[in-house]
Amino acid sequence: MKPVIPAKRTSLAVAVAFALSGCGGGGSDSAPTAPPPAPPVTPVPPPQSTALNGVVVDGYLNGATIYIDTNNNNVLDAGESSTTTDSAGRYSLSFSGSAADLNGKRLRVSGGTDSSTQQAFTHTMSALVSDSATKPFVPVSPLSTIVDAMVASGAAPGA
Repeated sequence: MKPVIPAKRTSLAVAVAFALSGCGGGGSDSAPTAPPPAPPVTPVPPPQSTALNGVVVDGYLNGATIYIDTNNNNVLDAGESSTTTDSAGRYSLSFSGSAADLNGKRLRVSGGTDSSTQQAFTHTMSALVSDSATKPFVPVSPLSTIVDAMVASGAAPGA
């Protein structure tokens, strides 16, 4: 005698068979295609930065503001690199650009206290940056201010 399967079980078996037949099919016999190659990455060079160091002397100037006057207007403008001198008149200044871009620019100094007299420094001094690649140490003094003025007036050759 043949076993009899109840109708509920038969309906369930047919539903499971139909559900499974829809899974995993539908693929084609062709080989999968490789994704397109990624575009080449062009490295972005880091922004150039040039460091200048030096000392400000008329007696060492403590707390003086020193800046690179990129537009040569004798004013510290937004975006111009600046710093303050320490108690020995030393400064370290970073310029966003190459040494070649810095050459011919002027350093300007104002304010601070003269360490030899303990008096406020009320004048301005300057120095012309001539070759920051080989001479990153730029002293600023009354003498550098006179030389800068001579270059600016045409009385002496520039950098």
